[in-house]
Parts: sequence; structure tokens; C-alpha cells
Amino acid sequence: MTAAIPEFPDFTVLEIAHRDAFLKIADEERVRTSERSFGNLVLWRHPVRTHVARLAGGLCIRWGVPGEEVFTQPMGVAPALFDAAIRASVEPPVTALRVEEEYAAALEGLGWSIAPDRNNWDYVYLADDLAELSGRRFDGKRNHIKTVTDAHDCRYEALTPALAGECLALQKRWCKAKACDESEGLSWEDKAVKLGLASLEEVGLFGGTVFVDGELEAFCIAERLNHDTAVVHFEKASPEIPGLYQLINYWFARKALRGRFTYVNREQDLGIEGLRRAKESYYPHHMVRKYTAVLAG
Repeated sequence: MTAAIPEFPDFTVLEIAHRDAFLKIADEERVRTSERSFGNLVLWRHPVRTHVARLAGGLCIRWGVPGEEVFTQPMGVAPALFDAAIRASVEPPVTALRVEEEYAAALEGLGWSIAPDRNNWDYVYLADDLAELSGRRFDGKRNHIKTVTDAHDCRYEALTPALAGECLALQKRWCKAKACDESEGLSWEDKAVKLGLASLEEVGLFGGTVFVDGELEAFCIAERLNHDTAVVHFEKASPEIPGLYQLINYWFARKALRGRFTYVNREQDLGIEGLRRAKESYYPHHMVRKYTAVLAG
């Protein structure tokens, strides 16, 4: 059953019960940005205060509280209709974050100023590339995988609710090693991971796990973004075992994504230098460029 969603400018807090309304529009629009996947929106809804309203047959998404709100690109709403609704109901200046390139260009034509948000561009790979790791450019990845599989008894299992408890135990160890309680971002992520593991089927998530010498030591959580693209939201591996991140990435692409999806969106690098190098080292097929759009007063 889908929970009621009010008409703009009234909003309600996003809930898992809104999933059906989102998926219908997401399929029609072919959503490309990782932030507008239902899983991303609902798992991070508490720290970023995600709200939703119906607008012109689509959905308007707002982050924050009244007076401090920002928007993202709506779903199933033409730029001109979004612009008109904002001008009629929201006191400027108004900011829309993580807006896709074509939508941002249309808003610019309507009087908004736009600026690229490189740190939040999504990295999108061919599923076959991640599942094969063919050629010299992936020599290093294959060597890391061989190191861990030669040294340990490793096996892959699909992520199911029955494995959520073991994934939570790994997440707790990972957070202790990374001092999540000392980082606001990692603390928020920890809550999102826990919510995802507790509601895999309700949110529509799937994933994979790797067992090393009989113990669950890596997992990932993903979602169908559109008909040809999966988005990987979280990927965790025991810090004590080198090569595990390469292995979970490879096995998940090989056993769960290849043949089902053409592309894999592995989200953004947030401007973190090491994360950028890691994402670039897998040679993305393309980037989903995002912009910040501002309607001045």
C-alpha cells in the first residue's frame, strides 16, 4: 500500500511506503543520478530530512527544513513547471542540488544560474568491464584478487535478510576501525547501512557477500536505478584482508549484474582524492554530470 503524498507546496517526510509512487515515475523518466534512486532517498532521509510532494503529475523532492530547504531535480516534472511552482511558492533565493546536465541547462534558460558540481558526478561503468577485468589496464585488480583467493578460502553468496546480522557485525567492526563516531558523514552512513540491511526487501535492495575462511568479511548493497543500470550504494570489506574490495566488486558484477544490467553506477567521489583515484582506476564508461542551480532573489 502506498502512503499518501500531499500536493506541492505541502510536503511530507519520505517513507518506505512511498516506494511504489517513486518507482512508477522513475521507470518512465529513466532516472540517472544516484541521489534520486528511491533507496538513496529513503535510506538517507533522516540526516538530510528528505520530504516529498506531488507536483504536475510527478514528485518534488526537498531536503532540509522550511526556511533552510534545498531541492533536487524533481521526478517526472518538466523544468518549466518546476520553475513556475518554485517562483509561486518559495521565497528566493532557491537552490537545487545534483541536477542533471540537460535539466540544469533548461533551468538556466529560465533564469537560474548553474555551476558544475564535479565532486558529485556519478561514475558509471560497463557491467561487462567490471565482471571481466580484461586487459592490461586491470592487471593490478586481478593481482589483488589472486592474492586474497590464493591465501584464503573465499566464496560468494547473494545478500539476503538471513545474512543481515552477519553484515551488521562486519559494519560494526568496520566502523570501529574507521572511527565512525568521530565523523558526522560516516556516522550518517552507518545509520543508512543499518536501515538498508533491516529493510532490504521493503526498499527493493539487493547485494552480495564474500565469506573468507567461513566468516562474512565483505558485503555490498545495490539497487535497480533504471531498466539498464544498477547503482551500488554501499560496499564494505574487512580492513584486515587486502584485496577484498576488489574481490567483492568483481564477484558482485560477475554473479549479480552481468547479463541483467548494461551499466553500473558506483556513485560519486565527494572530492576525496583517494576515492577519486580508486574510482578512476576502474575506467568509467561515462560520468553523470551534475550541477547546482540557484534562483536568485
